[in-house]
Amino acid sequence: NALFEEFPAEIVVHTAGVNQVSLLEGTVVGAVRGNVVTTQNVARAAQHFGSEALVMMSTTKAFSPANVAASSRRAGEAVALASASNSLAVRVVRVPNVLGSRGGVLRRFEQQLANGRTLRITHPDAARRFVTVAEAAGLLLDSLALPSRADEVLVPHSMSLIPVVAIARSLVQVARLDPDKDVTFSIVGLRPGESLTDADPDPEQCRDLGHPRLRALPVGEGFMVDAEQLNSLVREGDSASLRKLLDHYAASPGRPAARKGLM
Repeated sequence: NALFEEFPAEIVVHTAGVNQVSLLEGTVVGAVRGNVVTTQNVARAAQHFGSEALVMMSTTKAFSPANVAASSRRAGEAVALASASNSLAVRVVRVPNVLGSRGGVLRRFEQQLANGRTLRITHPDAARRFVTVAEAAGLLLDSLALPSRADEVLVPHSMSLIPVVAIARSLVQVARLDPDKDVTFSIVGLRPGESLTDADPDPEQCRDLGHPRLRALPVGEGFMVDAEQLNSLVREGDSASLRKLLDHYAASPGRPAARKGLM
């Protein structure tokens, strides 16, 4: 609230979130605090201080929430969408892996290269969809020109999967080293919660917006996300109950809908 009081904002871009899959599998309290409670706090402040628009940066991992990171992000989306009103337009944009982001694969490879030239890769066939920081920012800003609906999220048009090994080899070459002679690649196996590739929505499920980079994905009506209950469980440190709720969200059809009365 202090920040909103000092810097009144007509447009709020909420990019804070925790996406490290294997890390969050072991700290569900931190996942919900970072991805749900924080979103609720930002949405409430945007409402209270009269902001006109809220743009939330989510993750394409939420297409198929098979882990704590994705399911907590999906619940955060519901909280953001539930804050929409006649005076506050809300847009949720699912963004692929951002190259150069804190905790991202590129940063990890750079650290590993600097610390001994052994690059650890989870699986030789692991592949992800990537955007640059500038491209991610562009998607968020572009969303402001598109209509906002509380039953849709915005997603990029289909992108090619890039092998993680290819990213690692390119980084080595940028460092003017030979990936076949100067470094070692260590296959360490998929970590808890990780998948081999990123999911992508069925194009037939998406609504064309006439935009070159974004389309709309209806998220339908689903079960209720009780943000206050999640907040209470976070304060209590009740990991077991939080994990049970997130598993329920991930397994249920449709999308989680936050209880508006609790915003």
